[in-house]
Amino acid sequence: MDRSPRKLVAGLSSIVLILSVVAGQALHAAEPATPAGPLRSTDDTGVTKPGQAIYLVRLREPSASSYAGGRNGLAATRPAPGTRLDRRNADVASYVAWLELSHEQLLAEIGAPGSKVYSFGYALNGFAARLSAAEASRLAQHEAVERVWLDKDHKLRTNNSSLFLGLLDQNEGLRASRGLSGEGIVVGVIDSGIATDHPSLQETAEDLPSDRCSSDWAMNSFLGRWLCGSLFGDPPEVDVYDPPVDFAGTCQTGEGFGPEQCTDKVVGARYYVDGFLSRHTLDDGEFISPKDADGHGTHIATIVAGNPVSATLYGTRIARISGIAPRAQIAVYKACWLKPGELRATCTTADLARAIDDAVADGVDIINYSVGSLETELTDPDDLALLNAFDAGVLSVVAAGNDGPGLASIGSPSSAPWVLTTAASTQSGTGFEEAIEITAPAAAAGLIAMREATFTRALRDGAIEETELVLVDDGVETLAQGSATGTVRDACDPLVNDADVGGRIALIQRGNCDFDVKLGYAEDAGAVAAIVFNNTGGPFPMNGAEAAAIPGVMIGVADGQDLVDRLTNDEVVTAALAKGTFLERQFDGLEIASFSSRGPSLSDENFLKPDVTAPGVDILAGHTRDAANSLRGEDFQYLSGTSMSAPETAGVA
Repeated sequence: MDRSPRKLVAGLSSIVLILSVVAGQALHAAEPATPAGPLRSTDDTGVTKPGQAIYLVRLREPSASSYAGGRNGLAATRPAPGTRLDRRNADVASYVAWLELSHEQLLAEIGAPGSKVYSFGYALNGFAARLSAAEASRLAQHEAVERVWLDKDHKLRTNNSSLFLGLLDQNEGLRASRGLSGEGIVVGVIDSGIATDHPSLQETAEDLPSDRCSSDWAMNSFLGRWLCGSLFGDPPEVDVYDPPVDFAGTCQTGEGFGPEQCTDKVVGARYYVDGFLSRHTLDDGEFISPKDADGHGTHIATIVAGNPVSATLYGTRIARISGIAPRAQIAVYKACWLKPGELRATCTTADLARAIDDAVADGVDIINYSVGSLETELTDPDDLALLNAFDAGVLSVVAAGNDGPGLASIGSPSSAPWVLTTAASTQSGTGFEEAIEITAPAAAAGLIAMREATFTRALRDGAIEETELVLVDDGVETLAQGSATGTVRDACDPLVNDADVGGRIALIQRGNCDFDVKLGYAEDAGAVAAIVFNNTGGPFPMNGAEAAAIPGVMIGVADGQDLVDRLTNDEVVTAALAKGTFLERQFDGLEIASFSSRGPSLSDENFLKPDVTAPGVDILAGHTRDAANSLRGEDFQYLSGTSMSAPETAGVA
């Protein structure tokens, strides 16, 4: 089967929406460099000395993916059209060994022997090394060197989408019409690692939904879900995976990750941490291994290739979900790591470039790259590595970025013409939002969508029973955003109605100060919880630098104003806050998310980017129970971002 990326890109227009309207030897001589023990910071390594930094160096000689022969009698290694680079091939191994020797010789020549961190030879010819500025300058002037970069950080681009994309339809869906569910395809996920014990990633899996339980009605309506779940029960588990034939990866072990973690579903796992440790400290909850402590990588892997499972969140069964290509297999390349206390991992160029190099050498069919930066030039090492991956027959699906909605807000490598760039859009169908319950008055009783804050006491640690709401008053009238009149409801100063707030739920208006300030004053006044209502649009998770001892949630502006009106009219309003309360809604699709980065590419205005869009708003998929700083003890979570839309597209590919 011809899996060339050019044909795949051309065929995707029938599945996802074209965005013109939005755009206007065997192995390396050395395995991935890893610390000898559980090292967690640059001080621990004792390697990166004062005055040194990690630099990436690209050499003029071609990488194995593009070498056409003619060097020292070494045979050509560039793969023929429709084939993959194979690191097990003797000619490839010999050429890469020759490149790696040249890297060592070059570093010795400029007076920096033993400084190499990584060698790249498959998708990129070059290396990463710990160098002084003077040593980097000498390299930049060397005739064998194409370019030198200082290593830098990249960020991760942080409901059943397979139904929305028409993949499960029994009559017209892609799986039915072509019998495709990802069989025989290995997707390389370059991200924050993976939780291989997740139910969506088992090598024995629930079979695809049967005819009676695979329709949109059966999987989305309350009655359909109840009938299929309660009467017919879950589908039987079946053995569905054979070992991949042309995959040359490995299972690299480490903290919390033994050889048994790799299976016929997760067929390979590697990790790259030296770039990160050169200037950052790891969170105490991180694992120096392919194991995911963030949750982002597991979310991505289960979107692209998760088995059909029943998703439960906070003890509530939400829906049956499936990855886009549930029979595909996963190779994980962990290159993104948590800093202390951070919710989302950081990735360095050095670690990412080596991950891309190994993914190409291992023989993955597709790379999912939900990583990026705001750079506009397409000359960074990961840009060039993905270009050579394309030439080697590997399709790279890249997240557009979350810096919209302004024009030309797309960055790198998402603006490159050799990657398939995916924007994020909404999806039609049934969705679920966390909610609080208004219990009185009767006219207002019901559920209100909310988002729980990230810095407050978690509702899962204790619900707030039916309690009266009180509108706060801080006694200082300040102008609210977008308003010509002042407000005393923003809790940006100590509350003057603390006697009323004590023992009740504080209702607070967003704006004029940080969320942790608002929650702090509510806590000081004796509130048992705080509800912040937005000043524009719907709710989102509030962040704060100082932890709060009371729960805090946000609701949308319309719901908040309704509560304000009732309270100012002397109505008694009561509410209950509990984890696992969900509001079921019908959502409209085909709208580009406001956060999704737009084109055109600033690197070249003729590049109309992004290429396609896919669902990326409130996507329900896998999570790691061992998350360091986010939701712990849960197998699933909702996330939004082009990080989520990229694996949707990779699964279709």
